[in-house]
Amino acid sequence: MGVECVGGDEKELSLYERTSLRILEGIDRIEGFLRTQQVPPAPNLPPSSPAAAALCPATTNAASPALSYQSTASIATAIQEAPSPIPAIHTLFDSNSINSINSAAGRMLKTPSKLDRILAWNIFPKTSPHCGLVSDGSWREQPGEDVQLDLETVRTLQMLYLERFHPNNPIINIETLEQAIRSTFETPRGCGWDSEACLMLLVCALGAVADNYQDHFYNREPAMDPRRARTERAAMAEGYWFMAQRRLGVILCEETELAGQCLALAGFWYLYQLDPITAYKMFHSACLSWQTLHLSQGRNMDVSRVDVDGVGSGMTYAQYLKQRLYWTCLKAEFELRAELSLPVPTGAQLEYPLHFPIPPASFGPDTDADRLWYLYTAEIFLRRLHNRVVDEVTSFEAYLQDTRTELTEKRLASFITVVREYEVYVSQWHTSLPPLISFPDPATTVPPQPIPDERQQFIRKRFLDCHLLLYRPFLNLTLNHPGWQGYIIAHAHPKPPANKRINTAKLETDVRNFAGLAVQYTYLSIAVDRGVWFHHSPAMWRDVRNRLADVLVLRAAAKAGMEMPIDWEELVEEAEEVLLYWCAADGEDERVLDRRRRAGLLGCRYVVLWAREVV
Repeated sequence: MGVECVGGDEKELSLYERTSLRILEGIDRIEGFLRTQQVPPAPNLPPSSPAAAALCPATTNAASPALSYQSTASIATAIQEAPSPIPAIHTLFDSNSINSINSAAGRMLKTPSKLDRILAWNIFPKTSPHCGLVSDGSWREQPGEDVQLDLETVRTLQMLYLERFHPNNPIINIETLEQAIRSTFETPRGCGWDSEACLMLLVCALGAVADNYQDHFYNREPAMDPRRARTERAAMAEGYWFMAQRRLGVILCEETELAGQCLALAGFWYLYQLDPITAYKMFHSACLSWQTLHLSQGRNMDVSRVDVDGVGSGMTYAQYLKQRLYWTCLKAEFELRAELSLPVPTGAQLEYPLHFPIPPASFGPDTDADRLWYLYTAEIFLRRLHNRVVDEVTSFEAYLQDTRTELTEKRLASFITVVREYEVYVSQWHTSLPPLISFPDPATTVPPQPIPDERQQFIRKRFLDCHLLLYRPFLNLTLNHPGWQGYIIAHAHPKPPANKRINTAKLETDVRNFAGLAVQYTYLSIAVDRGVWFHHSPAMWRDVRNRLADVLVLRAAAKAGMEMPIDWEELVEEAEEVLLYWCAADGEDERVLDRRRRAGLLGCRYVVLWAREVV
C-alpha cells in the first residue's frame, strides 16, 4: 500500500484512505454549497458561523449554514463535483470552526455538554441536582513525599507503561526514556531535575495507575474488589507523581519536544485522577508548548527533503513524535473542552500541513506499525466527523428552544437530508476499514458486547457516538415538543389555502423512525461496555457523564411510551450501579472524595438517585 507523496511518484491510495479523505472533502463541498444558498445572516455574525443559530435562536433570518433547504439530489450532485484544491496548511478538526475561530463570536461560542443538554429537556423536572464542576476558590493540591527509587521497580513500571498506556498514546521517545533511567541509576548524580528525569517519573506514575483492559475483558467478575487493587496502585503512583510534579516548573521554561510530551503525560495523570480541569490546563500548556516550538522551527514541514528512517514515510523520528504529540493534545483538548463547555481550544488554531498522520514507511503482514497507524487515523477521522455533526446538531437544536416560532418545514426537511448524508458517510467509512482494525456493526451484533482490543473498542464507541448524535435531535423533538406538527403548519410560508393543509405525514414518519434509532443507539452505547465498566481509562470522567446522559435518555423514552429494547430496564439498573461505584468513592480517603466532588461526580451520583424517583 502506498500514499501520495510530495515530490515523489504518485501511488494508489488504499480504499480506506481514499474513502476517509473523499468523505471529508465531500462534506466540505456540501457545506460550501449550502452556505452559498443561505439567507442573509443576523447582524455582527459571519455568514458561515454556527453562532448565528446558537446565539440568536429567536432570529428567523439567522439560518444555520448547513440547514438551508436543499434537495437530496442537489447535495448528491455537490458530492460528485471535482474537489476544490485543499491548501497545504489548514486548520483541523472542526467543519465550520475555521470561520468561527476567526470571529470574535466564534471564539466565545460555548456549547453545553451532552449531559447538560439532556437534563435541560422539558420532559425532566427542573429540580435536577447540580452535577457540574464544584470549586470553593481555595483548593490546592497537597504536597506528598518522595518515593525511594530502585531500578527493579522502575523497570517494572516502565514495562507496565509500555504495555498498557503507550500503545494508545505513542508520544514519547522510548530511547530517551532508556537514557533517563540509565542516567538515574548508572551515574553519581542520581535523579536529576531536568526534563529527562521528569519523563521517567511520569512514566512510572502512569505505569502504576494504568489499568489492564484485558483483565477486565476476560474476567468479567474480578476475584477481588477492583477499587482495593486500584487504591494500592495509586498509593505507589503518587510518590512518583509528586517527584515529577516538582520538575514541571522546569519543563514550562523549555522549548523542546520533551517539554510538550511531559505536559501531555501530566494531563493524562490528572485524567486518571478524575480531575478534568487540571488535566485541561496541562493539555492546554502542552498545545502552547507545541505551538511555540512549531513556530520557532518554521511552519512548513517539507516531507520530501527529510530522510526516511523506517519509522515514518519521509519523516525523521523527531518529526514522527511531534506529529503524534500534536494529534494527542489536540484530541484531548477538544474532548475536555466539549464536556466542560469551554470556548474553542488553542489546539484548534494550530496550523499543520497534514490531513492524517504519515503512514509507516513499509507495510508488512499484520505489523504493529500498520495497525497503530490505521487506529490513529480512524480515531482522527471519527473525531473530525463527530465535530462536524456537533455543528449541525447544535444549529438545529437551537431552533428547538422555541419551536413555536423557529421550527419550519424547510428547516426540519433540510436537517433530515443532512442526517441521511452523514449516515452514508459513516457507513462508507465503516465498510472501508481494513481487516486489521475492522469491527462488526454493533447494531447487527446480538447480543452487543465489548471486543478484546481496547483501541477497537474505543473507536467503535466513537462510531456509535456519531450515530447517536445524529439521531438525538429527533428524540428531543418527540419527547419535548409533542405538538411540533402544529407549529410547522402554523407558520408555513406561503400560507396554504384554507381548504388545504400541509401534509406532514412524511416528516412525521422520518422523525418517528430517527427517534427510534436514537433509542436503539443509546441502548447500544451502554450495552457495548457491559463487562468492562470497571476498566479505569483516562476517559473515565467523560464516560461517566455520557453514560449518565444515556441512562436518562432511556428512562425518558420509556416514560413517554416509546418502544424499548427488551432488557433495557436490567441494563439501566446495572449501569446505574456502576455509575454509583465511580461517583461515590466509598471507602477511599478524603482526597479522593474531594476530587470526586470537584469533578462533579458526587453531583452525578445525586442525579442517578433523583432520576430513579422522578423519571
